[in-house]
Amino acid sequence: MDDLEDAENELMLSDEDTIKFVIGDCFVHLNKDAAEARLGAHSEETKADVGELSKQIAEVQGQITVRAQPTGRGGPWANHVACSTNR
Repeated sequence: MDDLEDAENELMLSDEDTIKFVIGDCFVHLNKDAAEARLGAHSEETKADVGELSKQIAEVQGQITVRAQPTGRGGPWANHVACSTNR
């Protein structure tokens, strides 16, 4: 996210009319307005993806918290057979 914001700031400060824009492994020459539009759209898409992933992380963390609760006296190990040291 920081890189996208940095790129938007650099683009705003640029005096050039034509900007080299990376698409995949290629550079494409775009005018400044088109580059700003593409960068803005990519930034919004990334923010939406991060928001969705944050929701998924919170959901999984909630599930982990529920599963980590003790199941009763003796905790989750209450049903395990203790090893005998007498031989």
